[in-house]
Amino acid sequence: MNEEHQLKNELARTFRKVVKEMSYLWSRHIDKSLSMAQFMVLRQLRGGPKKVSDLAEALELTSGAITAKADKLVEKGYAKRYRGEDDRRVVYLEITERGLSELRQLGEQQTELVESLFAGLSEEEIREHLRFFSRMLNNMEHLGEE
Repeated sequence: MNEEHQLKNELARTFRKVVKEMSYLWSRHIDKSLSMAQFMVLRQLRGGPKKVSDLAEALELTSGAITAKADKLVEKGYAKRYRGEDDRRVVYLEITERGLSELRQLGEQQTELVESLFAGLSEEEIREHLRFFSRMLNNMEHLGEE
């Protein structure tokens, strides 16, 4: 196996571990009752009510997955669900005041966590990470278009 292939394999393993650890840190340090995916749904709802189908598309999840997350958010009082007036088949989800409050609190905790993850990095290292993450996001957007 050549060195470039080994390097790419190590990068893939490390990336998977980072994603797994972020999920673990979220549940341990930020919120034990609200998953990262539920947090992402609430963030999408900040801009106003959204159709479940639009949330699914924005978060690249199935409508069924969004429905399951929505059920838990509604149960906890963070969101409310209602049907469209023109078309009763269309289901909307809207954030509640309680959900906005929780979102603000979790956002602050998330910021603290991210700051602690990047503690000790120089300004240049942070800029390097920003360039890397920007390129990675650009690659992801292109993959999503295919």
